[in-house]
Amino acid sequence: MYGAILLGTLILPEYFGFYVKSFLVGKEANPFHHFDYEQVLHLNYFQFKSMIFSEKIIKPHLQIHSI
Repeated sequence: MYGAILLGTLILPEYFGFYVKSFLVGKEANPFHHFDYEQVLHLNYFQFKSMIFSEKIIKPHLQIHSI
């Protein structure tokens, strides 16, 4: 993981801010290790995403992607 961070920063330094913001969004995410994924498979992506991320976390992050 640290190698990927270092390599990504060296090769694409202009994305460093995006890496940091994505890391912070991930830290605010709800835990999802306890899900029974066989039961979750029928959910669409947006339903599953709303179970992990709250709106206050993901909305500002989505605005970053559109820039």
